[in-house]
Amino acid sequence: MGKLQRVSKDVVVRKNYQRNEFKFLEFRYLRRELIHFDNVNFSYYIHYKFINWFKLSMSLSRIRNLCIKTGRARWIVRRFLLSRISFKEYMRLGKLQGMRKM
Repeated sequence: MGKLQRVSKDVVVRKNYQRNEFKFLEFRYLRRELIHFDNVNFSYYIHYKFINWFKLSMSLSRIRNLCIKTGRARWIVRRFLLSRISFKEYMRLGKLQGMRKM
């Protein structure tokens, strides 16, 4: 998968999660409260209703931190959203404010 495909897929996943975040919280609250009150049948009903509505592209765990320069998904410096390779390169060129190579 190329850089553009990875980044565009991540953008779609982030939008889907943001659009449905309140529904996730609502479901989690309902499920926890109904299990707490021993209303097991209704709890299962809500759980299966949620699973039918749920899509994997809406999940928080599908969101990846990607390097904004290369699209690399591993070893991301969160503060700058750069991979370690890009971070080192920008630091060497002096393009990062407040950073210097020791």
